[in-house]
Amino acid sequence: MLMGISRGGGAALLAASQAPEVKGVVVEGAFSNSGLIMYYAMRWAKFYLPKWVLPWLPVWHLRITLACTRWLSERKRRCHYVRFSHYLPLLRSTPVLLIAGKNDTYVHPDNSKALQKSIGGSNCEIWLVDHAKHNTARLVDPEAYDSRTEQFFESLVPAPAAVNQNDRPLEVSMKN
Repeated sequence: MLMGISRGGGAALLAASQAPEVKGVVVEGAFSNSGLIMYYAMRWAKFYLPKWVLPWLPVWHLRITLACTRWLSERKRRCHYVRFSHYLPLLRSTPVLLIAGKNDTYVHPDNSKALQKSIGGSNCEIWLVDHAKHNTARLVDPEAYDSRTEQFFESLVPAPAAVNQNDRPLEVSMKN
């Protein structure tokens, strides 16, 4: 089982997608870099482009432009940015709990909804916490947070086998 918060949430999701022995993942405020960049590009485009351009700007064009920008940044920094969103569908059969603050202005809850959509399947649950900002869900409602995460993790642990009342401990005698 894994748990991650913010950027660590992305790392937990990526790790779980590559390790089938991980039985479940809880993340709070998680995001994919490409999803977050796209969200902010759309949000801030109105400040940098004339209003008449926005309705005519195709999303595919923005995606390609951002991909080229990312590629240039990778070359300049001599690194490779992990695009873990490609790995999210591998979690389709892994139980995942996505936690997001409804008032998160850094990683908007729409990013968690996009992660949920990318993961797909019925094992991915999202919990939007009222009045919570980025990574403050537990501060806002510690009882609900602890209860929800505890129930999630407990659901992943197999129940102990029932003990039959007629079963008796094995008696071993040691005779020389």
